[in-house]
Amino acid sequence: MGLLLLIGCATSAGPNRAVTLAPSPACAPVAPTAPVPYTAARASMLVGRFSVSLIDTSGTYAVKMSAWPSVTLRLADAAERAAAAAGGSGHVARTDLQLVSARPVPRDGAIEVDAGVLWFGCRDCAVAERERLVIGAVSPEAFWGTWTSDVSDGPPGSRTRQPAGSFCAVREGPGA
Repeated sequence: MGLLLLIGCATSAGPNRAVTLAPSPACAPVAPTAPVPYTAARASMLVGRFSVSLIDTSGTYAVKMSAWPSVTLRLADAAERAAAAAGGSGHVARTDLQLVSARPVPRDGAIEVDAGVLWFGCRDCAVAERERLVIGAVSPEAFWGTWTSDVSDGPPGSRTRQPAGSFCAVREGPGA
């Protein structure tokens, strides 16, 4: 697997925001037929470091493909799962927290997999930019699915289309 080539510059929205990316042949918009459907029992297949690429098929953005800097995931431990399941003031209860970022991230830049959805951004913030990546298929080298964003490129209250499309996450390095 080759590394994805970043040819743009990071946005000012924070360390987990997408950057412009040249399309990579390693990132097909649709998963090949060989991967298996994602289930919670396969969460361990997502442990490691990945390059995540989003393909905008909604026509919302001029840039058709974007990516995050490396995303490193690890299995959530029992204490994290218990704390995540408890709802409360200022906290959205997680249905089935499976993976979390293996690196410290700011609250507004949270990265977690809950019930088969990879979340980028703060789920507990009243006003937040976050992307929701629904994991559809996994393989030892990558995982794929569809994504939507809570980010609108119009003024507050406007009825502009929300960005959406397909995504792929390619493992970086052997056993990463």
